[in-house]
Amino acid sequence: MVSLATSERPENPPMVTVQVQRLIDFVADVFTHSESSPEEAKRIATYLTTANLTGHDSHGVIRVPVYIR
Repeated sequence: MVSLATSERPENPPMVTVQVQRLIDFVADVFTHSESSPEEAKRIATYLTTANLTGHDSHGVIRVPVYIR
C-alpha cells in the first residue's frame, strides 16, 4: 500500500467498482465467519448491497464493521 502526502493525492481518485454478486458473496463470507448462519449471512449481505444499489450508501456495506462487533 502506498500512502501519498495530501499535496500528492489526485483531485478525483478513480472509483472502485465491484460486481454485485461478488460483493454479496464477500459480505456474506464476513458474516459467516462472524458466527452467522450461511442463510442469515446471505440475507444480510443482500440487504446491505441493495441499500448501496438504491443510493442509501450510509445504510449499505459500510455498516459491516459496526454490525459484526
